[in-house]
Amino acid sequence: MSSIQSPFVTDDTLPGIDFNREIVEPGMNETFPDGCVGIRVDDDFWAVAALPLSYRDTPLPDLVRALWPHYADQADFTPDHGTMERQVFRAEGYAEDERKIRLSLDKDLQDAKDEIERLREGRPAPEDHHSTARRRFNKYFIDQYEHLLIAMAHANEPFEDEWRRGICQRCGLLGSDRMHSKRFLDLHAKGYEPTRPWWRDEPRQRQGLT
Repeated sequence: MSSIQSPFVTDDTLPGIDFNREIVEPGMNETFPDGCVGIRVDDDFWAVAALPLSYRDTPLPDLVRALWPHYADQADFTPDHGTMERQVFRAEGYAEDERKIRLSLDKDLQDAKDEIERLREGRPAPEDHHSTARRRFNKYFIDQYEHLLIAMAHANEPFEDEWRRGICQRCGLLGSDRMHSKRFLDLHAKGYEPTRPWWRDEPRQRQGLT
């Protein structure tokens, strides 16, 4: 690679590490009359290298390892530009993006339906503390989260290096997270039940479960 000379070029600044090749045949490009092996990143967009056509039989991972060794273990390799494999790859990527969009829209729609249902029920009066299915549903996730906090509570163990000092090296959360608070440390020390108290103590009829 050290013998590469103009007009061939490589770029040390990469806008992505998903690599693919573009084979430019002789006579197709005025800058490279003898052809070249182009290397692109960021979904076949940015050009980061143009190598002599003699490298066309060198596997792409070997080229990346030679040019950008610090990215070799993290790199993704995708099909060559202009090939049928590339078209299939793009189609599969498009289908996956559409699936994620649909799932996101489905979630937004369900959230909107839930909010409309909640508003139709009306706000309870201040003196009204009776349990409803929706109130139990919302309270369950709060109780679940606090139960997990009690189970996982531990003293903050900050990293020693300056830029990660606010992060607990044991759990990867911020040192200010409630998991490290005195309240949950004390609750953890007292022990905790493996099941929720209301499930054990209250009649099923009162829960609306039968």
